[in-house]
Amino acid sequence: AMAQIMDQYAAGGASNDVTLTLTFRYTDRDGKYLEAGEAARRISLLLPSIREQIAQAGGGAARALGMEEITRMVRVAYDPAAQETIEESDEPPYIAWEDCGPVSHEAGWSHYAHDSGLSRTWEMVDPPKSNVTADTLTRLLSPLADCDRKRVTVLYRMLPPDKTMFMAEQNRQKAANQVSQEKRATVRSMSQIGKANRQAVETNQGAVMVFFGMLVTVTVSRGEQESQRLEAASRAVEQAAGGAKIDLRPCYGAQDTGFAASLPLGLNVRSYTPAGPLGRLLS
Repeated sequence: AMAQIMDQYAAGGASNDVTLTLTFRYTDRDGKYLEAGEAARRISLLLPSIREQIAQAGGGAARALGMEEITRMVRVAYDPAAQETIEESDEPPYIAWEDCGPVSHEAGWSHYAHDSGLSRTWEMVDPPKSNVTADTLTRLLSPLADCDRKRVTVLYRMLPPDKTMFMAEQNRQKAANQVSQEKRATVRSMSQIGKANRQAVETNQGAVMVFFGMLVTVTVSRGEQESQRLEAASRAVEQAAGGAKIDLRPCYGAQDTGFAASLPLGLNVRSYTPAGPLGRLLS
């Protein structure tokens, strides 16, 4: 009986992985990018401080992933059926960068078919209107019964200190002008000016302004009734996002790009240009 319980537990248990990706941009005084070796040397000097800050933020003991671990992670994301083969092997197989992507894939308008998986990716349209607490994203981050795989990616972009100071002062003046134009100041406008003043004080003390976005990807295994299972998983994700008061919309026409951007690869979606005629037109 204990052996049967252990077998069922291993087959039905859910696992959570957390990956933090930091993207650096190093340039010299002339604005030219440094060589990869020099940039890597500078980043390596920051790793002890980064690990310490992650631990202080509640992230526990973090370790840097090697290239082979990252390529295996990407390979499993595109081909979920490969995970069992990789985990059961005595020695983890070597997967090169050029081999970790999908062998075959097809991007639809609202879904993405890749090797042994069928996925859908959403992007955040509006953040929560209410205060964000420690448990706001709990339901969205927790395992969902109808989802074989789910990936929640939060993207951060920090402004330089000079732009932060300018935008904070601009927000403060905008909030003050809004209050002065109203005959009777509303609670919302008074709250906005209070937030703008606190933001100006914090930036004056050295804080920087951070923009953030969110991508959510759900994947089901290819096979019988795959479309129905994807729709069931999609409803579960949208309900969980609704509980967190996050407005999501599918990445229509860009499912393959959204899937890649949700992976911990440091893909800069602000400067990304798709390949092909459309990419040449946009560039």
